[in-house]
Amino acid sequence: MNIIDFAKAAGVSTATISRAFHEPDKVRPQTRDRILALAAKLHYYPDPSGRALVTGRHDALGVVWPLEVEGSEAPFAQRFLSSLTQVLVRHDLDLLICPVDRRVPATMAHARRTLLRSRCDAWVLLYPRRDDTELMAALATCRKPVVCLMGSLPVRPDWRSVQLSQHGWMADALRRLRKAGARRVLFIGGRPGEQDHAERAAAFRELAPRYFDRETEATGAEARSETAEAAETATVVREEPHTALCAMPGDSLHPGPLPAAGWRSEVMWPAGPEDIMPLLYGDFTPDAILAVDDSVALAALQACRKLGLQPGRRGAGGIQIIGIDDTPAARLSAPTLATYRQPLARMAATAVELALGKLHTAPAFEPEFVPGETLDRAGWE
Repeated sequence: MNIIDFAKAAGVSTATISRAFHEPDKVRPQTRDRILALAAKLHYYPDPSGRALVTGRHDALGVVWPLEVEGSEAPFAQRFLSSLTQVLVRHDLDLLICPVDRRVPATMAHARRTLLRSRCDAWVLLYPRRDDTELMAALATCRKPVVCLMGSLPVRPDWRSVQLSQHGWMADALRRLRKAGARRVLFIGGRPGEQDHAERAAAFRELAPRYFDRETEATGAEARSETAEAAETATVVREEPHTALCAMPGDSLHPGPLPAAGWRSEVMWPAGPEDIMPLLYGDFTPDAILAVDDSVALAALQACRKLGLQPGRRGAGGIQIIGIDDTPAARLSAPTLATYRQPLARMAATAVELALGKLHTAPAFEPEFVPGETLDRAGWE
């Protein structure tokens, strides 16, 4: 049924039909409700092309989905889609997904064609990478608003971004580990090329000295005691693809580059228990692990159990573990994993508002701590 036939059935003009769907405020409520009820009965909906000509919008949002990050069946992907769907329903928007795998040239070529020929009002780029020159060029050619989710692109200041406050949750995690009695903290990360993982490693390196180095206001014997304690503390920061860089005791908590002699390397990604186990004994034995995400934290949990360590216990033989993402596996692990929950619903809503031009800036979102048995209860407060 076209608009002319439907207008005859409704007993109004085609202009009134158009306004009832696209400009409802310009139609009397009784008339609008009658038209919409008849449309539902006759299964009529305006032609998308005609609607776009009238409103200048397609009422569709596109998402560029990088499959190599987690895959289409990853828990985070499912949770984000669920949150995004709720927002799209509220705004009566359609969703177009443009899948891309940066490891497969054919999918990159397909993504470029999809971006150029698809009729969307805006694009959301999930997990942007600063070296994504081809993808950025294709998105720029579309001449549509772009919102970066879980990262930002400084080379495109006109593209808005929605991201976590990495410093916020990292500082909170370090504080909780210290309250739980930790003295030697191991940071394990992260996925090569992922901006949020790199930002977490950078935040850790910046913040760790504030919680595990000596207190700046300490003096006398207290200062000497805390300095000795800090000398036992070391960190692991993954900075190069497929390499974990491990600082030896006493070297890691000083800002800036560390002496080359103070490092050793281990294969860390993919991070399975066997990859992590060598880092839990030897010259530096941590009593706490801060992981770049829940998958790494759960692998660390398995490694600890294989070595006979007791997660969540203080003192000899104990180790504290914290992750981030609050995945279903974290709730089902034994013991349960202490982690941080990302506010995906609010982040998805903000991304849509930015894409539609209803917002122009977005705050950095703070993850929420989720207590778990891998952290001593003193760290829950």
